[in-house]
Amino acid sequence: MPYRFSALAILVLIASLLVEPEASDKGWPQGKTYELSGLRVSLSAPVLVGRSKDYFWFPQIQLLPNGELIAIIRTCADDWPFEDKSAVLWSANNGLSWSKPALQA
Repeated sequence: MPYRFSALAILVLIASLLVEPEASDKGWPQGKTYELSGLRVSLSAPVLVGRSKDYFWFPQIQLLPNGELIAIIRTCADDWPFEDKSAVLWSANNGLSWSKPALQA
């Protein structure tokens, strides 16, 4: 399911869903806690997934059965004729750090 957010924004969302409240003690950058209608949400500061001088967008991030995260990032223009190029990145620590992009043709 594609998202129309930057890879950085998507990682903030993942941090809020996967990381327990005391996660800042485990290396996550200090962020903020928000309370809305009795719901308390703690977000870390953003963590960079990756960069590119060209296209690097429409991230799809999935939690794998072994606990690792995989991110598939589009590396081509959203234009016709359609190209299907992407990069794959892995994280073994709940998104705190990411592998270098492995380019897929």
